[in-house]
Parts: sequence; C-alpha cells; structure tokens
Amino acid sequence: MRVELHSKPLKGLSFRDLELATIIDAIDFDKYDLLKLEKEKGYKSKVRALRIEEEMAKMEQEIIDSEGIKKLNKFK
Repeated sequence: MRVELHSKPLKGLSFRDLELATIIDAIDFDKYDLLKLEKEKGYKSKVRALRIEEEMAKMEQEIIDSEGIKKLNKFK
C-alpha cells in the first residue's frame, strides 16, 4: 500500500503531513484482516460470513479445550 502526502499551498510537505506519515507508518497492518472485494455491493454479507466462521472456530476450540480439561480431571 502506498500513500502520498503533500500540501498544495506549500508546494511540499507540511508538519501535519509528516505527523500523519509517522502515524500511518506506525500502524500494524498485519493485525488487520484485509479482504479483496470484487464489487462494492454485498461486502457486508461477505464480512458477516467471515465473522460467523471465526466465531464457529472459536466455539469449536473452546469445546475441544473444555473436553480436554474434563479428560484430565477424570484421571485425578
């Protein structure tokens, strides 16, 4: 991703441009899941479906973890 900053009245960079560039550089974009959208319409349903998948995976992991704890407790 590339962002270019400049201030037309100054014909260059202002202090605000430098501040904003520093903030943008500090953002950890790997932390965010980015989706490539083929079209603008219908993006909400795609995002909703991904969130549901994530929640299902979390619930499955919690079930697996809780069953593992139950099994450990049986041996005590």
